[in-house]
Amino acid sequence: MNLMITGGLGFIGFNFIQYLRKDLKIKNVNLFIFDRMTYATYNHFDYKWDYCYEHNIPVIQGNICNEYEVNKFIEKYNIDSIINFAAETHVDNSINGPKIFIETNVLGTTNLLNAANKFNLRFHQISTDEVYGSVDPNNDIVDENFKYNPSSPYSSSKASADLIALSYFKTFGTKVTISRCTNNYGLYQHDEKLIPKVIHHIKNSISIPVYGNGMQLRNWIHVKDHCDGVWKIFMNGKIGEIYNIGSDTLITNIQLIKDIIHHLDASESLISFVKDRAAHDFCYHLNCEKIKNELGWKQQISFKDGLNELLEFEDEE
Repeated sequence: MNLMITGGLGFIGFNFIQYLRKDLKIKNVNLFIFDRMTYATYNHFDYKWDYCYEHNIPVIQGNICNEYEVNKFIEKYNIDSIINFAAETHVDNSINGPKIFIETNVLGTTNLLNAANKFNLRFHQISTDEVYGSVDPNNDIVDENFKYNPSSPYSSSKASADLIALSYFKTFGTKVTISRCTNNYGLYQHDEKLIPKVIHHIKNSISIPVYGNGMQLRNWIHVKDHCDGVWKIFMNGKIGEIYNIGSDTLITNIQLIKDIIHHLDASESLISFVKDRAAHDFCYHLNCEKIKNELGWKQQISFKDGLNELLEFEDEE
């Protein structure tokens, strides 16, 4: 297999590459990274670059919005499969500048789907639980058939990409699957995201901004558990299907922040409540019975263990 990893130097993409090589020790899959190398790739960039060089993983700078670059890459490396991690993902950025989210997440994904259809490739789309919008944690059963109700330009762009991917399966028979995952945490995550942002602010004694009252509820999953789910779907998922990937951890933002503060022996006085974000979703909470029952996936890393490991790693940095 010659597998094209778009966004392979980003947080989840690079963890996925390491998961295949270090954890699963898969040797019969040739990996090829296609990455725009935006600001989001530059956490531990030298390490990522050296790792790819040492493991003979070609890294090409390219933009999924450029159809010529995409097709040239596929032909050069005889690609037969794509997993699309490439995306603009930060909600705040999408509120400040929606256009790049539409270009990358919608038009860029469409370019990849065109290529998958043209060259008869297997295609997997990485999506998000945010396409379902805010849900009631006590009453809503958020399975893969739950209604779309995105709130931000980011989640709307991902919902659009999902629908386009499904249309390619239905119209052209393109070999598509989709995974929708909850909040990830782990190594190499950009500090615009909540957990690394809190850690960075604590280390530098900077006030930690908390939107509204901080009572928003989120699922959290270790990035390796997410990668395991993606691989199971990619290898054995039913073509044309969507699979949720989530965890058993549902925690408020403010409690998570306080837990990190206490672990790092900092003071809660660093917390600063600020005006809530526009259209801020209250809760994301996935039902993941489909991937568990059909593909045998299950969460392996508890939130407590995963967070402690991450915080200990950050302590050493």
